Amino acid sequence: MNRAVTMAAVPAAAALAVIAGLYAAYEAGPLAGPPAAHAGGRPGPADAAGINGFAADYYRIAPGGGNMVFSPLSMYLAALGLYEGARNETAAQIRGVFGFPGDPDSRHASAGRLIHGLAGSRPGADLEIANSLWLAESFDPREEYLAAVDRYRFHAESLDLAADGEGAINGWVSEKTRGRIDRLIPPGILDDDTAAVIVNAIYFDGRWLVPFPADMTRTDRFEAGDGSPVRAEFMGVVSEFGLAESDGARVLGIPYGDRATSMLVVLPDRDTGLDALRGRITAGMIAGWNANMTATVLQALIPRFTVETEHDLAELLPELGMTDAFDRTAADLSGMADIVWGGPPYVDDALHRAFIDVSEEGTEAAAATAFAADWTSGPPVYLGEHFTADRPFIFLVQDDASGAILFMGQVTDPS
Repeated sequence: MNRAVTMAAVPAAAALAVIAGLYAAYEAGPLAGPPAAHAGGRPGPADAAGINGFAADYYRIAPGGGNMVFSPLSMYLAALGLYEGARNETAAQIRGVFGFPGDPDSRHASAGRLIHGLAGSRPGADLEIANSLWLAESFDPREEYLAAVDRYRFHAESLDLAADGEGAINGWVSEKTRGRIDRLIPPGILDDDTAAVIVNAIYFDGRWLVPFPADMTRTDRFEAGDGSPVRAEFMGVVSEFGLAESDGARVLGIPYGDRATSMLVVLPDRDTGLDALRGRITAGMIAGWNANMTATVLQALIPRFTVETEHDLAELLPELGMTDAFDRTAADLSGMADIVWGGPPYVDDALHRAFIDVSEEGTEAAAATAFAADWTSGPPVYLGEHFTADRPFIFLVQDDASGAILFMGQVTDPS
């Protein structure tokens, strides 16, 4: 399977970069200062370090200069289920790409804080995280493997994958993402050689702490990625936001109603541009934007947009160093089962699909990831500070305590 297709509700011509994650609380105002340390079962920056490092690495190599979105958290959690069955060099490569803690106790505790601490329904934002393991009826997994993935709340089910797997998995994903991801597994992926499918699904619904009034939305000019002008629907509101300027960009922090998650809109300077910023973005740069936020009253003008993207991870993850898992002669997934037939398992397909919709009310986003193991007129005038995203930009939706990035990508034309 060779696939890296972008499907967007906007033409792929301009350039808006999308990063979605989760970062710091709004006690003194939106993103006013560095994130607070986590307490109890909440994840902290150390728990998010692997996700955010992977997010930046993947964003730099993801294909396409147009609209794009992905969920590093979804990929991370699905890969965690694969990693627990990997051994030797295969395990080392997966760990290197995703930044998993090598010590099992540390890894289990960190993943537990991410899954249990981030997920939940709060006033102003809902985040659902679900993991599942789909096994061929002939596949006899190790008890140790089942115990390991059970720590991450992987629901395990045995069935005839060739006959029933596509419908069962797609139905499960659609349910967990409230219909936003209705087809993760395309026809022809699962067959008699498929031993197991490891799946993650994420759904986020965040309402702005201060909504954008619908009667303030206006059609105006957006400078597309190729420099051409397009017409976009700009939402506008005057409120207190977090604002930072560094690394060749202005960064706006927009809080959701739970005061624990936020979106960052990263607008590259005109002499920097989206492509240059994307080429050097790092997790440390993102953390710096958050740490340098100051509360500022301003008028924010942000285009409305909807994007959906498919990613072929079997093509992309090897570029980051995860090669052996996809090589039938080199893969070592012996931690999954004691007895295999026809040869040891390897990853034949790795699929990711993500969706995001940004509107006056807030943000709805969803994503799903699967690793299939086989055998062998202008807005109103405001005289104070402005932040107008009228050209290509990056955004993040983030957990305010840990900085764990949930979705990341880019939009190139909000028209």
